[in-house]
Amino acid sequence: MKKISKFLGILMAFAVIISSMLPATKVSAVTAAETYDVVLTKILMPDENALKNWDAKNPTHNGITYDGTKISNEEQFFGNGIKYLKGVCFEVHKYDESKPDKIGELVQNSGTFVNSQLTNEQGQINFKGLDEGKYIIVENKEKSTIEGKKQLANSKAVPMEISLPAYNAAGNKFTTIDKNNPLYVYPKNTVDEPDIHKYVNETDQRDTALIGEKKQFRITSKMPEGIKDYKILEIEDQLSKGLTYAGELAVNIKKKGNNVVPVNINTDYTTDAVENTKNAKFKITFKETFIKSLEKDDEIIVTYKAIINEDAIIGAENPNEAKIIYGHNPNDKKDKKSEEPELHTGGKRFVKKDAKSDTKLKDAKFLVLNKEKTKYLKQTLTGDKVTKNEWIEKSEVEGKTYEQIEADNKVTIFSSGENGEFEVVGLPFGEKNKKPQEAGTTDYYIKEIKAPKDYALITEPQMFTVGYNSYYNDPTNINSLTKADPDVINNNKVTIPQTGGIGSIIVIAGGVLITTLGIYMKKRNSRA
Repeated sequence: MKKISKFLGILMAFAVIISSMLPATKVSAVTAAETYDVVLTKILMPDENALKNWDAKNPTHNGITYDGTKISNEEQFFGNGIKYLKGVCFEVHKYDESKPDKIGELVQNSGTFVNSQLTNEQGQINFKGLDEGKYIIVENKEKSTIEGKKQLANSKAVPMEISLPAYNAAGNKFTTIDKNNPLYVYPKNTVDEPDIHKYVNETDQRDTALIGEKKQFRITSKMPEGIKDYKILEIEDQLSKGLTYAGELAVNIKKKGNNVVPVNINTDYTTDAVENTKNAKFKITFKETFIKSLEKDDEIIVTYKAIINEDAIIGAENPNEAKIIYGHNPNDKKDKKSEEPELHTGGKRFVKKDAKSDTKLKDAKFLVLNKEKTKYLKQTLTGDKVTKNEWIEKSEVEGKTYEQIEADNKVTIFSSGENGEFEVVGLPFGEKNKKPQEAGTTDYYIKEIKAPKDYALITEPQMFTVGYNSYYNDPTNINSLTKADPDVINNNKVTIPQTGGIGSIIVIAGGVLITTLGIYMKKRNSRA
């Protein structure tokens, strides 16, 4: 309330100054036919502090005195950095003596409507032909079409009260533009706008994830000065095709002192969000009653879950963005976009070969372990596409035969095809909050649990590395994606002699012959 009172004083300052300039006795009578002009110049102060620190009661600033005439150097008088606002609507109402208590309320209650105009490029309006009497000049934000993605800050401009004719300190009245002697008035504002930021977790705008892993996305928007005057306040969200909206939407307000208050759907806002939608676009629309309850610096916090889906380009950014839509006039909405946070995921291709002949081998069976070698990968497929990855504790698998692992179906068994190839997709890589190209890599392990026929089993897990270009050479070139070279896994043929057949007969015969010869030599030596 104190801020509003101060703002009232600021905007009515010049009217007060003009009134103080009036002499006790008018020097001439006003004829009924005489009219007067008022030139209004809308000043945009450089920032909120400049407006707060303005001394409304002092007509002199920076060596220049305002006396109702055009200020000789407005930049010097109001301070460096001022601008002139185009498209601000002001209305003139003639004071209605029957409604003296209505000043400061809605425009329609502020007397009899006379004129309405928008400020021009110089922030000016010329109100011409006003006859004698008391007038109220009031700013109407709903009809303003201020350019740019900003809105007028502070509470709705309080009516400026002016009595015509007005007189300067010398007792001379202000007249008309044609006579180069209109009355100049300078209502002031700052402009402000809500901000908006979006994150793919609590703090980061870049992250990596398993395919199908739920991540909590977060949108924040801090409310500006004058938020109560807004008629429109919406948050719109757009996910890329590689992301799926997974629901769990929640809206809260963080008040001063970090007190978090829930915002109620239907009572305070509506949404058209549909769970499990790829490439989702949805909107949160706040109701006007809720908007009027907001205060400057209140922070709206929106959270929901999203996942990287099977349409994500492996190794590339899967971006999303949000924007806030706002305004005083439903027919003149403004908007501001957030950053474009993103999620990414990686993959790796493999080929199974004979170590000596380079022949590609089929039917080798593998498991994939995490970088700590404590968990095994479980994949869920829809058709031939991976839709979900998750990690299964090592204890669920260790000590079991291939046949038992296959029967349990708790982890995914990867198998080399006719061409010896197979792949693993949807693995996180690198550091958080970095672009895929800058995030670095993550190591994983692949463990063979069944070798191809006639080949020796590889007993130790083999390390492989996932990065932004480990699956595609250049995942950013979406129009011409080429796969990176696969990691080669070599197997050696079994070389242990086989049992049975002619080979065993020869070995046995040789053994008998050697034994017989040994016995003969021993007997002959004993005779000697």
